[in-house]
Amino acid sequence: MWRRLSLCVVLLCCICMAHGQVHLTPVADGEVAGFGSASKTQLENKLRSVLSSRKLLSKAGDSRFVLAAHLTVLEKEVLGTAPTKIAIRLQVNVAAGDGMTGTCYASNELTVKGVGQTEQAALTSAIRSISPSDKRVGMMLDEAVQRIIGYYNEQGPSIINNAVMLAGQEKYEQAIYELSLIPMECTAYEAAQEAVQQVYVQYINREAGKALGKAKAQWAGNPTAENAETVMAMLMEIDPSADNYAEVEAFMSDVEKHVTKENAQKRADALAREKAERDLERERMQIGLEREKAQMAAIESIADAYAESLPNVVYYVDWW
Repeated sequence: MWRRLSLCVVLLCCICMAHGQVHLTPVADGEVAGFGSASKTQLENKLRSVLSSRKLLSKAGDSRFVLAAHLTVLEKEVLGTAPTKIAIRLQVNVAAGDGMTGTCYASNELTVKGVGQTEQAALTSAIRSISPSDKRVGMMLDEAVQRIIGYYNEQGPSIINNAVMLAGQEKYEQAIYELSLIPMECTAYEAAQEAVQQVYVQYINREAGKALGKAKAQWAGNPTAENAETVMAMLMEIDPSADNYAEVEAFMSDVEKHVTKENAQKRADALAREKAERDLERERMQIGLEREKAQMAAIESIADAYAESLPNVVYYVDWW
């Protein structure tokens, strides 16, 4: 089975939900006794639910924009119950903005209560009571999203120019990542899409050249029927839209000539299946919309992989 066909099918299922959106990363901290890694994770999961419900959650790497929450204790009381319990009332400062520059775009405050046999249990109870559907948080996010769109409207041309420069240095993955950050709501979105398509073509051609070179080296070192399977598998990974694909097909034919008679029928059957799969994909690619969706899916996959490779972002949220 040609792996690229399967990959495209999977990616096509999610591309329409994930491409070109404003994204934020959840960030949480607190000045509360017992606020450790578990509480931080619990609070960030609440923020993640808020963002996910609005399709604003960054799904790969860290966005420069954050939805942040900060806890402080307003009141703590030891209840005269059996067993003794602790009640706390917390102020939850919630804000969204540019975490890299420390610019707050919008903020609001919530008050929550929690009860437990320990301060940690009371804290967990209080965080659990935060509602992801709180209208105050939703209104705050709406305001912040408009500010983020304004940022990209202003910075979009510079982002595109920088991506073109990166592509000129063959830093295609980084260029694609930078361009993919511009949301579809922004004035520069169409220009970014045109640029990313051009960069993607350059990326495909580079990868195809590298793959063909590796396959030729593999074959030159061991031009036997046994090695033919490995070489053909390497060649099958090359995108048919690459500029050098005619050379790839010619090399495939050359490798095939060296397959022994004993393996000829088996190999012929396998090649026939592979050819049928390639033809099927090419037929689909002839339909403009399908081709565009597949390319967008592949572009998104490249951007996601690059984002995952980046170091964790250091955010400046002091405290909004």
